[in-house]
Amino acid sequence: MINEFIAKYNNGWWDFDGVYGYQCKDLFSFFNRDVVKNPDYVWGDAWKLYDNAPDKYYEKIINTASFVPQKGDWCIWEQSYGGYGHVGMVIGATDRNMQIMSQNYKGNQEKTQITTYGYSKVKGFLRTKGAKVAGQLYNNSAGQVWMSFDNKKFYVENASSIQGEPIINGDAPGEIMIKQSDQDARLAEQKAEYEKKIEALSTDLVMCEDTVDEMAAENKENTKELDMCKVMLERGKAGSHGPVVPSVGIWERLVAWVKNIFKSK
Repeated sequence: MINEFIAKYNNGWWDFDGVYGYQCKDLFSFFNRDVVKNPDYVWGDAWKLYDNAPDKYYEKIINTASFVPQKGDWCIWEQSYGGYGHVGMVIGATDRNMQIMSQNYKGNQEKTQITTYGYSKVKGFLRTKGAKVAGQLYNNSAGQVWMSFDNKKFYVENASSIQGEPIINGDAPGEIMIKQSDQDARLAEQKAEYEKKIEALSTDLVMCEDTVDEMAAENKENTKELDMCKVMLERGKAGSHGPVVPSVGIWERLVAWVKNIFKSK
């Protein structure tokens, strides 16, 4: 519908309401009736369209440094632009300028034509609700279709998904974002990497558990030997039960323990 509207209304003079001649708002009024199918006239000067356009039919997008409008959006200028503002339909856009189809663009009843504008004094944009594509589509010299949205561009892998949508020939503006297939591959690699780390951690955990079990068993044995040493010392003090001859291993440990005590003192 947008392409048909451009073909019909570009390069002509159009007066919707029959007053004040060929105004920029007249072009919007024809779009509002013929494309949007809004039965009601939107009142007010051009700069008031942003506020007066019905939310039922239009999405309102404030002008920001990062936003890039798409084909079919209507650009609304502030009142400070000529006293009445201005309105025109976006044909194409980058983050620096826009191709706008508008009428009376110099205030001298100029016919509808496509000219280049910057973003100075732009209040915001009106976008027809229900549009299938959130951004502007571009077909570059390599035959690739990219969608530009919010100063970023995304590769469209399934061209059939955007069939019938308006496409501009040229490179899409914005920062290149990763393709979905590349994203899936990256996620698969990350998953495999995390699974390996989990497996390694599981092995380390088993080894730690084995070490803890060994240390617990050794500590139990050491406690048993220490208890035997205490018994031996108690018997030595009492002198009433005869000599106790400990095992060689226990005796050597006892001697080392005693020597260590004297060294520390």
